[in-house]
Amino acid sequence: MIPSLVCETIRYQSPVLHMRRTARNDVELAGRRIAKGDKVVMWYISGNRDEDKIERADEFIVDRAKPRQHLSFGAGIHRCVGDRLAEQQIRILWRKYCNGISGSK
Repeated sequence: MIPSLVCETIRYQSPVLHMRRTARNDVELAGRRIAKGDKVVMWYISGNRDEDKIERADEFIVDRAKPRQHLSFGAGIHRCVGDRLAEQQIRILWRKYCNGISGSK
């Protein structure tokens, strides 16, 4: 279950809090007008807790059906190049922790 635990940990407590961009054009998004030059902030935790996209999004569920369904590392050309390293680091920590629990008396 560690691979799923790693993904759920990353989804639930995103390593990146937010990202800010400057609008290059006037646009309407979800009924809101964003003017060229406006500052726009994307909160990763908000996307990772979107109940329309992730069932029971506010719950920490280790055996989630789609554990890699999260936005914690961005997407497309803005996807984090260190995502696999971050996953590996968390995997090592969880294995060490879980082995410590099962090995203790």
